[in-house]
Amino acid sequence: MEDGQLWLSLGVHNLIVLSHDQNITAEILDFCTTQGVDMETWVVSERSRNKYSINDIRYFRPSTYTATSNSNAAKTDTAARAYSFPQLPTGDPLEFTILELYALLAVIETRSRNNFEAFSLDCLKIEQLISELIQRTGISDHSKRDVMLGLNAGLSRLSSQALSGTSPISRTECHFWPHSLLGIGVANYALRNVADFISGCVRDTKFNQRFQALTRAPFEYGQTDNSVDNDWPTYFNIAPDIIANAASLGGVVPDEEDLEDVPNPITYYSGRDGFRNGILTTSAPLMSVSGCNSVQWNLGTITHELSHRILSGKLEEMFQNVLHEISDSNVTHLDHYFASQPKTMGQFAERLLAMSLMIKYAEEFPKSAELNEALGDPISFMLSAKLCYSEEVEEIAVHIFDYYHFYGAQHGTYVDFIWQSWAVQPSIEQRLEHYIKRTITALAVVHFRLSDWQERAISDFESILDVEPLKTKLPFYDQAKEILETRRDVIVSYLEQMQHVIALFHFILKLEDLKKMAVDDPFKSPPHSSGASVSKRNYTATRLVFGDDTARLSRPSFRNPLLFLRDFSTDAEPSAAKSAWLLHMLSFNALNADGTSA
Repeated sequence: MEDGQLWLSLGVHNLIVLSHDQNITAEILDFCTTQGVDMETWVVSERSRNKYSINDIRYFRPSTYTATSNSNAAKTDTAARAYSFPQLPTGDPLEFTILELYALLAVIETRSRNNFEAFSLDCLKIEQLISELIQRTGISDHSKRDVMLGLNAGLSRLSSQALSGTSPISRTECHFWPHSLLGIGVANYALRNVADFISGCVRDTKFNQRFQALTRAPFEYGQTDNSVDNDWPTYFNIAPDIIANAASLGGVVPDEEDLEDVPNPITYYSGRDGFRNGILTTSAPLMSVSGCNSVQWNLGTITHELSHRILSGKLEEMFQNVLHEISDSNVTHLDHYFASQPKTMGQFAERLLAMSLMIKYAEEFPKSAELNEALGDPISFMLSAKLCYSEEVEEIAVHIFDYYHFYGAQHGTYVDFIWQSWAVQPSIEQRLEHYIKRTITALAVVHFRLSDWQERAISDFESILDVEPLKTKLPFYDQAKEILETRRDVIVSYLEQMQHVIALFHFILKLEDLKKMAVDDPFKSPPHSSGASVSKRNYTATRLVFGDDTARLSRPSFRNPLLFLRDFSTDAEPSAAKSAWLLHMLSFNALNADGTSA
């Protein structure tokens, strides 16, 4: 601009114009009216050097835009009830938790309706789930309150971060002080779109429905074929990758009543939680707002947290089925449970899960007589095993699921990104061996049909560790190398303990359709793959050069935000300018599979 300045922010009112020319203000107002965009004019005068006063604030909302938006905006029952809360029964133990939930949903619906309507639509789905939860019997008020407290915390963050800057700007708030005026709506919308892409992949491939159909499928004992080495681990005299599994579900058609939507989680940024998954929420590190251009703070590693969302409920249901079967069959010793023949694929998978927990918990009994006595109370044994080791087993399953589906089993890309992301977390070094074991177990999934699968997985990890960038960028590289050399037998033993989780994945959690959708982009030329890593994809667009002379694409078109992040979240150091560009691209330039705007 010849007379003024132009700024692009991360807030709801993205474009900020500073001008002394009132004609420019009139032109901008005409443009906003034509485009159906809100705007505010602030008349500011300088009282003294670098001190200003606001003389007048005016808010403009095009009437045609308001009418159109209101007719399309989501209207949640919960938000509407926020104004009639006194009609609820008094003395309800959930009363104030529900009141806060209603108020938060009402605020988000009102503020997002004319700006980021997708937030309002997400809240509509969340409201439906919460309404069902409140009405459901068999769940304690304590459990319901825990779910709603976590949701309320996420909604509070979302409202203050994403929807600050909603007109009237002066009446909104932001908990993130560096962006206290306009908030970080663009950054929140970018995070929401990344999560929504993953939810969409699960929904579009019907993963949940096909999983349920597979669990009900009859279990058939297969024959080990010649492609499997004789000493390859077998389970109940059959090889896991030989019989039907979730990777070959072409003939498995889910029942119509199984069809369901996959709600997007409420996403927000947190300086305390970092990447963390809740039942209805998912958070990312606050540092990612200004540093997502770097490998350390990239948003792509959110796939791990969202994999927890996909698997957690399934694993919990499987464990409960184990307890029911043991109880209903009057099993008096846990060995008897494993000796019984499964009737369905689901029952077989449940045995693999139970075996994983049993093997870990058995380590608590150094004497065989003590272990045998404990196995004589199978319900108590399995409950204790779950209490001690279910979190670890779920973490292993999630690592495998994430690596195979969302990283396309590309071990170089996977290890580079997650380990550079871990490198900034001070707690990792204290449990370095544990994280090495988790990573190698995930890499083992592609070698599981081979007799030396453990050594191949370890070699994959070592090969990536010994090249750039990890060789020089990993602060605990020397410690990791020492663990691989001196604790190799321990790592192999751990892999053997967790082989049942790997088998569980191959049997019932692997879906090639999901893998293909999560690592593909129909708008990009296929990248060249070397096995360990994938070269950058070709984006056709004009160039945009930053102040430090590094180039970025100005308006690339893409469908897959995960691939886009792996191409552009590769810098060694965080940059607020580059991160802002990346967040704008994720917010406004992603396309659906048919080429329409996401």
